Amino acid sequence: MLNRTSNKSDFDLWELLRQSNKEAFSILYQRHIQALINFGLKHTQNEDLVKDSLQDLFIEIWNKRSSLTEVTHVKVYLFKAFRYKLLRALSNSQKSQTNCIDGLHYAFAESEIEEEENILQRKKILNNQIQQLPERQKEIIYLRYFHNLKNEEIADILNMNYQSVANLLHRAIKKLRQSIPSRLRNLI
Repeated sequence: MLNRTSNKSDFDLWELLRQSNKEAFSILYQRHIQALINFGLKHTQNEDLVKDSLQDLFIEIWNKRSSLTEVTHVKVYLFKAFRYKLLRALSNSQKSQTNCIDGLHYAFAESEIEEEENILQRKKILNNQIQQLPERQKEIIYLRYFHNLKNEEIADILNMNYQSVANLLHRAIKKLRQSIPSRLRNLI
């Protein structure tokens, strides 16, 4: 049963979850937990708050499983629900970090030490430039390029219309290209 369930799509797992299938719930959790933690840590460095909010979200999903509606894009639903839960938790704890997105990290698969140093230098420059962007643009860059979400999905998560997301993404990339030396532009 585990192998058959673990190969199912998020949509199929969601449907099984709605029918009280614990295994489907567990697989969805395992599939998305790390990306959600990383997303939460872009809003606040309070790891305990992020993990508590995630735990609350998944407990709420399990407790309300029989009344959940059909969801076509489960990943988008989870990001959106988690974002709201985390922002509420930050607001309740009087944190001022609700729009803080720090430390965007890039994964490069280079084996040579010299290349690694080059990459670290590029990452530092790019990260510094990303940090200069307005908060919404940083968030859109993160969702688009680090979670590979489509503009429609980002619009849904951020409660924005598609065109606004496309415009902000375009402006962010344009600013990055203007501010980053030409030898590093291939990173964008």
